[in-house]
Amino acid sequence: MGKRTWRRVAAIVVSIMISSFSFGALGAEPAAASSVDNARLAALFAADQDDRKAGPTEMSGFDWKGVEARDKERVAALREMLKAGLVRTAADFRRASNIFQHADAADGPRLAHALATISASMDPANKEARWLMAASWDRLMMRMDRPQWYGTQFVRKAASDPWSLGDVDASVTDAERASYFVPPLAEMRKHIEEMNRADPPK
Repeated sequence: MGKRTWRRVAAIVVSIMISSFSFGALGAEPAAASSVDNARLAALFAADQDDRKAGPTEMSGFDWKGVEARDKERVAALREMLKAGLVRTAADFRRASNIFQHADAADGPRLAHALATISASMDPANKEARWLMAASWDRLMMRMDRPQWYGTQFVRKAASDPWSLGDVDASVTDAERASYFVPPLAEMRKHIEEMNRADPPK
């Protein structure tokens, strides 16, 4: 399947998910109906970020089992919010995307991408929402054993392996990355080198 075909498939998937989340398939009212951010969702997002305050090179002794258990609890709570129509603002959708981005569930990256797309459409000036669109798409591609497009995901399968970007689609340009506020690929590769100097393979 060519790159253009992947883009068409992505557009179809996202449009279906946007319809589901924004216009009532899960019981939600239109997102524009509220300008008040969901405080409980904001708290879930803050907890998600607190669990990841350490940088990638500081996580060798990290309690990932504990984080994964809390991730599942956050995802379950978020699904209930979506069903109840409680995810309505651009910030809500962006925070929900972040939480699904860290989900182990098979639909996690797809939902993260759809939610980031909704957030960016509601608040086009928000750089984080645009970046999340790229990051969630990269994670989805990698979940499907395909090269990531933008180079947002760092890979280390075992402590004995170096950090890497894995396979990156060479047809994606730095101009495309810039449109999602992702640094040039060469800059990302330099960052990987710095990570390996700070945390070399064991």
